[in-house]
Amino acid sequence: MARLSTVGLGLISLSTSVALARSDILTYGDLEADEVTSGRGQCGWAPLDPLNRASSTCGLSLLQGFGTKPNEWFPWTHRPYCADTPYCVFTNAHFQGNQGVSIITTPELAAGTLDKLEETFTTVFQRTKRGPLYRVVDIPGKGRGAVAARKIKRGEKFMVDYAGLIADTAFPKSTKLAQGKKLLETAVDQLPRGGAIRDLAKSTNTTERVIEDLLRTNSFGMTLENRNIMVLFPEISRMNHACSPNAFIRFSEKTFANSAIAFRDIEPGEELTISYADFGMLRDERQDFLRVRWGFTCTCDLCNLPEDEVVASDARREKIRDIRDVVLKHVNKGEFNQAIKKHKMMIDLIVEEGMLVPLGEYYDIMARLYNTIGDRRNTEKWARMAIDDLELFGGEEIYEQVPELRDILDGI
Repeated sequence: MARLSTVGLGLISLSTSVALARSDILTYGDLEADEVTSGRGQCGWAPLDPLNRASSTCGLSLLQGFGTKPNEWFPWTHRPYCADTPYCVFTNAHFQGNQGVSIITTPELAAGTLDKLEETFTTVFQRTKRGPLYRVVDIPGKGRGAVAARKIKRGEKFMVDYAGLIADTAFPKSTKLAQGKKLLETAVDQLPRGGAIRDLAKSTNTTERVIEDLLRTNSFGMTLENRNIMVLFPEISRMNHACSPNAFIRFSEKTFANSAIAFRDIEPGEELTISYADFGMLRDERQDFLRVRWGFTCTCDLCNLPEDEVVASDARREKIRDIRDVVLKHVNKGEFNQAIKKHKMMIDLIVEEGMLVPLGEYYDIMARLYNTIGDRRNTEKWARMAIDDLELFGGEEIYEQVPELRDILDGI
């Protein structure tokens, strides 16, 4: 099925960035997924200069050709394939427990990102126990999908998946159809789980452009070293869409892993869903976006509400948008009491609308606003609420504001 086009699954809120009158009042960085510590190394590079090709015995200077021996194109396990185009396929079949990853990009960009990619090649593989947690079955009207194999608790991580295919978004426009097809086929065929990736291609009636269609309908849009990329996660791709999903994902640039986490308790046999659209969109906006971008009409419970309930839902969502903008204006002007009042209204509306989001991100803002005006009692109240909620969804492993909130509590 189709995939979400953005990484961040936050609402439409302040959770990724806030324009501030004072930079030390409210700060939100990107919320990274579970990052695990680096493990074994694969090359004797100097610690302070891990990609110094001059001193490396197993490094690769991509700009000087690929050579004919495996040690000449390390860390790739296959000789890079270019199909007479500026773009090449770079494959490491041993990536993350021999799951493998193929990257379609230019040699220059591959060389420029090796410092980041090398860390992912040597990072400890993280697993979840797939069998007890979920299974892939036929879903009526949706093709294949994932369902819970047992009860999954709110905040529980039930799936960890690693990038299988990464492609520069510019390459389709820079190659001929036959060249692009060959690059994609090579990228998939060189992977240990290439067959599983091909099995995802179920939204096309032809056999000529199976992998192209697969990438279009199952990839996430992300950035790497300021380049737009498409990333395919074979396991995450099994989860279908719902406008009010029971799960969300977090991506780690360090491990190239996507983790799926339960928004709420999920019963055995219940379908596992994520949202392919921004949470703050109105019903018609969601319908148009999903139809144009992903080629299907959403029939989820939220979209199929009675018309009067849809009108009420859209009204709440529009009000949330308006209040968010007002809060930002108050913060920029230093009007923190007004910002507190409006932000509390926004939290109440989010709860009333039933938007399944980690509320700790919003509680965090309340704590910082109260701390700014010197209200210790409410600072402590909201900071503890924020920590409790964020700990449930991964804690400081995912949310950098958790240790910051603890520092705030220590300073009260």
